[in-house]
Amino acid sequence: MLLRNSFSLMALLIVAACGRVGNSERLVEPTTQAVASNAFIRFAYDPNNQTLEKVAADGSIPREFVTVFGLPSSFDAFWTEDASSSPQTLTLATAGRTPSGGGQVVSEIMRNGDRFYSLERLSPTLLPGSDAGAMRYSGDYGGMFLRTAQDGSKTLSLMFGDVEIDVEFMTSNVSGTISGRQSSAGALAGDVTLTATNLVDGGFGGTAAGGSFPGGSLGEGEYNGLMVGPNGEELVGNIALRYFSGEFSYSEFGSIIAIAE
Repeated sequence: MLLRNSFSLMALLIVAACGRVGNSERLVEPTTQAVASNAFIRFAYDPNNQTLEKVAADGSIPREFVTVFGLPSSFDAFWTEDASSSPQTLTLATAGRTPSGGGQVVSEIMRNGDRFYSLERLSPTLLPGSDAGAMRYSGDYGGMFLRTAQDGSKTLSLMFGDVEIDVEFMTSNVSGTISGRQSSAGALAGDVTLTATNLVDGGFGGTAAGGSFPGGSLGEGEYNGLMVGPNGEELVGNIALRYFSGEFSYSEFGSIIAIAE
């Protein structure tokens, strides 16, 4: 069964609870933010054993992934294919868990263009208050790059880069960049700007700009993130980018893990 890249068939699942601690600090409970189809409800990721499984709504495990190789040290990369379909549907996924174990991210893209992501806060987080001022989070980006030619042929490769995200707690403003982007095929790409957005209960989402590369420019993009870790010192996120050129169309989808400096 294929994931549908249509928001009419997707459900945004957000389960969160908040409470007051101290003056302006806030305690937020474990939560999952995901875009899912009716059939596939979540991923089961084990970073210690480098395994990834897609778990169905009924609790069954319809698909297991195979490790490809590590991207930046924050991530594992996986692939799988459905031998029952014709042609076989190749899937790439990147997954990572934060150093504290308080959060994780999984991003998946299929050769037919379907996509899925999951951001999870695995333990309670005490969000910094407005008096915390500004904080910069830096870390890694691990993504997948799908190229579609005019004849319909498709190729998938991995993409990686460096992430910086700035959070201003007084104004609840979030913005950032992804730089040093390079594919596993050796192609270089320009920096992506994560345009300013608001932090709400430890979560955020906005649009992305830039990211041009030889032969293509960014048509549209968006990103989502979640503050995790015992004291909000870690971020997990996902980014989706779409590019256009005369000969090819491109789709990029990936995971972010960043730590407060």
